[in-house]
Amino acid sequence: MNTFEAYNSIKKRQRAAVSAGEQNTTTNYEDYPVLCMPIKTERDDRKNNDIENEKESKIRKKERTGRLLELFEVQLVVVCCIFLDIITSIVEILLTYNINRNSHDDISDYKFAILRVVESLSGFVLFFFLLEIITLLVIFREKFFVHMGYLLDLGIIGVCLVAEVKGVGKEVRMLNFFRVWRLIRLVNSMLGEAKAEHNDTLGVLRLEQTKYKELQVERVLLQDSLQREAEARKSVEQMLKGYKDEVETLSEALKIAALDVAESARDEFLEEEEEEGYLDEEGEEFFDEGMEGAPEQETFVVRGDGSFIKTGGE
Repeated sequence: MNTFEAYNSIKKRQRAAVSAGEQNTTTNYEDYPVLCMPIKTERDDRKNNDIENEKESKIRKKERTGRLLELFEVQLVVVCCIFLDIITSIVEILLTYNINRNSHDDISDYKFAILRVVESLSGFVLFFFLLEIITLLVIFREKFFVHMGYLLDLGIIGVCLVAEVKGVGKEVRMLNFFRVWRLIRLVNSMLGEAKAEHNDTLGVLRLEQTKYKELQVERVLLQDSLQREAEARKSVEQMLKGYKDEVETLSEALKIAALDVAESARDEFLEEEEEEGYLDEEGEEFFDEGMEGAPEQETFVVRGDGSFIKTGGE
Protein backbone atom coordinates (compact mmCIF):
# COMPACT_ATOMS: atom_id res chain seq x y z
CA MET A 1 0.00 0.00 0.00
CA ASN A 2 1.52 3.32 -0.98
CA THR A 3 1.60 6.46 1.12
CA PHE A 4 -1.38 8.16 -0.50
CA GLU A 5 -3.64 5.15 -0.02
CA ALA A 6 -2.50 4.75 3.60
CA TYR A 7 -3.27 8.39 4.27
CA ASN A 8 -6.78 8.07 2.75
CA SER A 9 -7.49 4.93 4.77
CA ILE A 10 -6.48 6.72 7.99
CA LYS A 11 -8.75 9.66 7.18
CA LYS A 12 -11.62 7.32 6.42
CA ARG A 13 -11.19 5.57 9.75
CA GLN A 14 -11.10 8.94 11.54
CA ARG A 15 -14.30 10.07 9.88
CA ALA A 16 -15.95 6.72 10.69
CA ALA A 17 -14.86 6.99 14.32
CA VAL A 18 -16.19 10.55 14.61
CA SER A 19 -19.51 9.57 13.07
CA ALA A 20 -19.80 6.60 15.44
CA GLY A 21 -19.24 8.85 18.44
CA GLU A 22 -15.99 7.25 19.51
CA GLN A 23 -13.69 9.32 21.66
CA ASN A 24 -9.89 9.55 21.78
CA THR A 25 -9.61 8.43 18.20
CA THR A 26 -6.15 9.79 17.60
CA THR A 27 -4.14 8.42 14.71
CA ASN A 28 -1.00 6.49 15.54
CA TYR A 29 1.37 7.87 12.96
CA GLU A 30 4.18 5.72 14.27
CA ASP A 31 2.68 2.88 12.27
CA TYR A 32 3.29 4.98 9.18
CA PRO A 33 6.76 6.45 9.44
CA VAL A 34 6.63 7.70 5.90
CA LEU A 35 3.93 10.21 6.86
CA CYS A 36 6.10 11.58 9.65
CA MET A 37 9.05 12.32 7.35
CA PRO A 38 9.48 15.94 6.27
CA ILE A 39 8.86 16.42 2.59
CA LYS A 40 11.68 18.17 0.77
CA THR A 41 10.39 20.24 -2.05
CA GLU A 42 12.28 21.40 -5.05
CA ARG A 43 12.01 24.94 -3.73
CA ASP A 44 13.87 23.99 -0.55
CA ASP A 45 16.64 22.33 -2.53
CA ARG A 46 16.97 25.37 -4.75
CA LYS A 47 17.06 27.63 -1.71
CA ASN A 48 19.79 25.54 -0.07
CA ASN A 49 21.80 25.57 -3.29
CA ASP A 50 21.44 29.34 -3.54
CA ILE A 51 22.64 29.75 0.05
CA GLU A 52 25.67 27.52 -0.59
CA ASN A 53 26.49 29.32 -3.83
CA GLU A 54 26.23 32.67 -2.07
CA LYS A 55 28.61 31.49 0.65
CA GLU A 56 31.09 30.22 -1.90
CA SER A 57 30.80 33.50 -3.81
CA LYS A 58 31.55 35.48 -0.67
CA ILE A 59 34.52 33.26 0.11
CA ARG A 60 35.88 33.71 -3.40
CA LYS A 61 35.42 37.48 -3.21
CA LYS A 62 37.30 37.60 0.09
CA GLU A 63 40.11 35.47 -1.36
CA ARG A 64 40.38 37.76 -4.38
CA THR A 65 40.40 40.84 -2.15
CA GLY A 66 43.06 39.27 0.08
CA ARG A 67 45.24 38.45 -2.91
CA LEU A 68 44.74 42.00 -4.16
CA LEU A 69 45.90 43.49 -0.86
CA GLU A 70 48.95 41.21 -0.83
CA LEU A 71 50.05 42.23 -4.30
CA PHE A 72 53.51 43.74 -4.69
CA GLU A 73 52.13 46.98 -6.10
CA VAL A 74 49.69 47.47 -3.21
CA GLN A 75 52.38 46.79 -0.63
CA LEU A 76 54.65 49.25 -2.42
CA VAL A 77 51.93 51.91 -2.13
CA VAL A 78 51.56 51.15 1.60
CA VAL A 79 55.31 51.45 2.16
CA CYS A 80 55.39 54.76 0.29
CA CYS A 81 52.50 56.02 2.44
CA ILE A 82 54.37 55.01 5.60
CA PHE A 83 57.44 57.01 4.60
CA LEU A 84 55.22 59.84 3.43
CA ASP A 85 53.53 59.92 6.86
CA ILE A 86 56.94 60.00 8.57
CA ILE A 87 58.14 62.83 6.34
CA THR A 88 54.96 64.89 6.79
CA SER A 89 55.14 64.38 10.55
CA ILE A 90 58.74 65.62 10.64
CA VAL A 91 57.86 68.61 8.44
CA GLU A 92 54.83 69.40 10.61
CA ILE A 93 56.92 69.25 13.80
CA LEU A 94 59.54 71.59 12.33
CA LEU A 95 56.98 74.05 10.99
CA THR A 96 55.10 74.13 14.29
CA TYR A 97 58.32 74.80 16.19
CA ASN A 98 59.37 77.49 13.73
CA ILE A 99 55.97 79.22 13.80
CA ASN A 100 55.87 79.24 17.60
CA ARG A 101 59.38 80.65 17.75
CA ASN A 102 58.91 83.33 15.11
CA SER A 103 55.25 84.20 15.48
CA HIS A 104 55.75 87.80 14.33
CA ASP A 105 57.63 86.89 11.19
CA ASP A 106 56.25 88.20 7.88
CA ILE A 107 56.34 84.73 6.28
CA SER A 108 54.59 83.04 9.20
CA ASP A 109 51.31 83.12 7.24
CA TYR A 110 52.89 81.13 4.42
CA LYS A 111 54.30 78.69 6.90
CA PHE A 112 50.91 78.35 8.51
CA ALA A 113 49.34 77.61 5.11
CA ILE A 114 51.98 75.00 4.38
CA LEU A 115 51.36 73.52 7.81
CA ARG A 116 47.66 73.17 7.05
CA VAL A 117 48.43 71.37 3.78
CA VAL A 118 50.85 69.02 5.53
CA GLU A 119 48.30 68.32 8.26
CA SER A 120 45.66 67.49 5.66
CA LEU A 121 48.05 65.17 3.88
CA SER A 122 48.98 63.51 7.16
CA GLY A 123 45.30 63.04 8.04
CA PHE A 124 44.61 61.49 4.64
CA VAL A 125 47.47 59.03 5.08
CA LEU A 126 46.20 58.10 8.54
CA PHE A 127 42.71 57.52 7.10
CA PHE A 128 44.24 55.31 4.41
CA PHE A 129 46.03 53.24 7.07
CA LEU A 130 42.81 52.91 9.06
CA LEU A 131 40.88 51.78 5.98
CA GLU A 132 43.58 49.23 5.11
CA ILE A 133 43.70 47.74 8.60
CA ILE A 134 39.88 47.45 8.76
CA THR A 135 39.85 45.72 5.35
CA LEU A 136 42.52 43.27 6.47
CA LEU A 137 40.60 42.58 9.67
CA VAL A 138 37.36 41.89 7.78
CA ILE A 139 38.99 39.63 5.20
CA PHE A 140 41.41 37.57 7.28
CA ARG A 141 39.40 37.61 10.54
CA GLU A 142 41.01 35.21 13.04
CA LYS A 143 44.11 34.89 10.86
CA PHE A 144 44.66 38.61 11.35
CA PHE A 145 45.28 38.16 15.08
CA VAL A 146 48.00 35.52 14.58
CA HIS A 147 50.05 37.81 12.31
CA MET A 148 52.51 39.82 14.42
CA GLY A 149 53.06 42.44 11.75
CA TYR A 150 49.36 43.21 11.39
CA LEU A 151 48.97 43.36 15.17
CA LEU A 152 51.85 45.86 15.32
CA ASP A 153 50.19 47.95 12.60
CA LEU A 154 46.89 47.84 14.48
CA GLY A 155 48.52 49.07 17.69
CA ILE A 156 50.48 51.89 16.02
CA ILE A 157 47.51 53.08 13.96
CA GLY A 158 45.27 52.98 17.05
CA VAL A 159 47.75 55.08 19.06
CA CYS A 160 48.19 57.57 16.20
CA LEU A 161 44.42 57.85 15.78
CA VAL A 162 43.87 58.53 19.48
CA ALA A 163 46.70 61.09 19.47
CA GLU A 164 45.19 62.76 16.39
CA VAL A 165 41.77 63.02 18.05
CA LYS A 166 43.17 64.37 21.32
CA GLY A 167 45.46 66.82 19.55
CA VAL A 168 48.69 65.39 20.92
CA GLY A 169 51.93 66.33 19.18
CA LYS A 170 53.00 64.65 15.98
CA GLU A 171 55.87 62.98 17.75
CA VAL A 172 53.63 59.94 18.19
CA ARG A 173 53.61 59.49 14.42
CA MET A 174 57.29 58.60 14.60
CA LEU A 175 56.11 55.16 15.74
CA ASN A 176 55.67 54.42 12.04
CA PHE A 177 59.40 53.64 11.99
CA PHE A 178 58.46 50.34 13.61
CA ARG A 179 56.40 49.48 10.55
CA VAL A 180 59.51 48.99 8.47
CA TRP A 181 58.68 45.27 8.50
CA ARG A 182 56.53 46.13 5.48
CA LEU A 183 59.63 47.27 3.65
CA ILE A 184 61.47 44.12 4.70
CA ARG A 185 58.59 41.98 3.46
CA LEU A 186 58.53 43.95 0.24
CA VAL A 187 62.25 43.35 -0.28
CA ASN A 188 61.78 39.66 0.53
CA SER A 189 58.93 39.53 -1.97
CA MET A 190 61.16 41.10 -4.62
CA LEU A 191 63.92 38.62 -3.81
CA GLY A 192 61.40 35.77 -3.92
CA GLU A 193 60.14 36.86 -7.32
CA ALA A 194 63.71 37.21 -8.58
CA LYS A 195 64.52 33.76 -7.20
CA ALA A 196 61.41 32.31 -8.81
CA GLU A 197 62.33 33.88 -12.14
CA HIS A 198 65.85 32.54 -11.72
CA ASN A 199 64.49 29.07 -11.01
CA ASP A 200 62.23 29.30 -14.04
CA THR A 201 65.15 30.39 -16.19
CA LEU A 202 67.27 27.61 -14.73
CA GLY A 203 64.53 25.12 -15.48
CA VAL A 204 64.29 26.36 -19.06
CA LEU A 205 68.09 26.18 -19.36
CA ARG A 206 68.13 22.61 -18.07
CA LEU A 207 65.36 21.70 -20.48
CA GLU A 208 67.32 23.22 -23.36
CA GLN A 209 70.44 21.37 -22.22
CA THR A 210 68.48 18.13 -22.20
CA LYS A 211 67.20 18.87 -25.69
CA TYR A 212 70.75 19.69 -26.79
CA LYS A 213 72.02 16.38 -25.42
CA GLU A 214 69.22 14.56 -27.20
CA LEU A 215 70.12 16.37 -30.43
CA GLN A 216 73.76 15.40 -29.92
CA VAL A 217 72.80 11.74 -29.48
CA GLU A 218 70.57 11.96 -32.53
CA ARG A 219 73.39 13.57 -34.51
CA VAL A 220 75.77 10.74 -33.52
CA LEU A 221 73.17 8.16 -34.52
CA LEU A 222 72.65 9.89 -37.87
CA GLN A 223 76.40 10.05 -38.46
CA ASP A 224 76.69 6.33 -37.71
CA SER A 225 73.79 5.63 -40.03
CA LEU A 226 75.37 7.73 -42.79
CA GLN A 227 78.71 5.99 -42.27
CA ARG A 228 77.07 2.56 -42.47
CA GLU A 229 75.19 3.64 -45.56
CA ALA A 230 78.42 4.90 -47.17
CA GLU A 231 80.16 1.62 -46.35
CA ALA A 232 77.24 -0.36 -47.75
CA ARG A 233 77.28 1.77 -50.88
CA LYS A 234 81.02 1.28 -51.23
CA SER A 235 80.65 -2.49 -50.84
CA VAL A 236 77.86 -2.48 -53.45
CA GLU A 237 80.05 -0.47 -55.83
CA GLN A 238 82.90 -2.93 -55.31
CA MET A 239 80.52 -5.80 -55.91
CA LEU A 240 79.22 -4.14 -59.09
CA LYS A 241 82.78 -3.53 -60.22
CA GLY A 242 83.60 -7.18 -59.61
CA TYR A 243 80.52 -8.23 -61.57
CA LYS A 244 81.55 -5.89 -64.39
CA ASP A 245 85.04 -7.35 -64.47
CA GLU A 246 83.57 -10.84 -64.53
CA VAL A 247 81.23 -9.85 -67.36
CA GLU A 248 84.14 -8.39 -69.34
CA THR A 249 86.18 -11.52 -68.66
CA LEU A 250 83.31 -13.74 -69.78
CA SER A 251 82.81 -11.59 -72.85
CA GLU A 252 86.49 -11.94 -73.76
CA ALA A 253 86.29 -15.63 -73.10
CA LEU A 254 83.24 -15.90 -75.33
CA LYS A 255 85.02 -14.00 -78.08
CA ILE A 256 88.06 -16.25 -77.81
CA ALA A 257 85.86 -19.33 -77.76
CA ALA A 258 83.97 -18.07 -80.82
CA LEU A 259 87.22 -17.43 -82.64
CA ASP A 260 88.45 -20.88 -81.69
CA VAL A 261 85.22 -22.43 -82.92
CA ALA A 262 85.41 -20.41 -86.11
CA GLU A 263 89.02 -21.42 -86.72
CA SER A 264 88.27 -25.06 -86.00
CA ALA A 265 85.31 -24.94 -88.35
CA ARG A 266 87.48 -23.26 -90.98
CA ASP A 267 90.14 -25.91 -90.57
CA GLU A 268 87.56 -28.64 -90.94
CA PHE A 269 86.18 -26.93 -94.00
CA LEU A 270 89.65 -26.61 -95.51
CA GLU A 271 90.36 -30.22 -94.83
CA GLU A 272 87.09 -31.18 -96.52
CA GLU A 273 87.96 -28.99 -99.49
CA GLU A 274 91.39 -30.50 -99.77
CA GLU A 275 89.89 -33.95 -99.70
CA GLU A 276 87.44 -33.04 -102.47
CA GLY A 277 90.16 -31.27 -104.49
CA TYR A 278 88.72 -27.83 -104.75
CA LEU A 279 91.76 -26.15 -103.19
CA ASP A 280 95.42 -26.37 -104.15
CA GLU A 281 98.21 -27.03 -101.77
CA GLU A 282 98.43 -23.34 -100.77
CA GLY A 283 94.72 -23.29 -99.91
CA GLU A 284 93.68 -21.21 -102.92
CA GLU A 285 90.69 -22.00 -105.14
CA PHE A 286 91.10 -23.02 -108.62
CA PHE A 287 88.42 -23.44 -111.28
CA ASP A 288 88.17 -25.67 -114.19
CA GLU A 289 85.47 -26.81 -116.42
CA GLY A 290 84.82 -29.88 -114.38
CA MET A 291 83.93 -27.82 -111.27
CA GLU A 292 80.83 -26.30 -112.74
CA GLY A 293 77.84 -27.21 -110.64
CA ALA A 294 80.03 -27.65 -107.57
CA PRO A 295 78.52 -26.40 -104.25
CA GLU A 296 79.07 -22.77 -103.29
CA GLN A 297 81.85 -22.07 -100.80
CA GLU A 298 80.80 -21.44 -97.16
CA THR A 299 82.26 -18.55 -95.15
CA PHE A 300 82.03 -17.63 -91.39
CA VAL A 301 81.59 -14.09 -90.03
CA VAL A 302 82.55 -13.44 -86.34
CA ARG A 303 80.58 -10.69 -84.52
CA GLY A 304 81.78 -8.31 -81.78
CA ASP A 305 80.06 -10.24 -79.00
CA GLY A 306 81.92 -13.45 -79.94
CA SER A 307 79.14 -15.12 -81.89
CA PHE A 308 79.52 -16.07 -85.56
CA ILE A 309 77.36 -16.86 -88.55
CA LYS A 310 77.89 -18.95 -91.58
CA THR A 311 77.25 -17.52 -95.06
CA GLY A 312 77.21 -19.16 -98.47
CA GLY A 313 76.53 -22.78 -99.29
CA GLU A 314 73.24 -24.50 -99.23
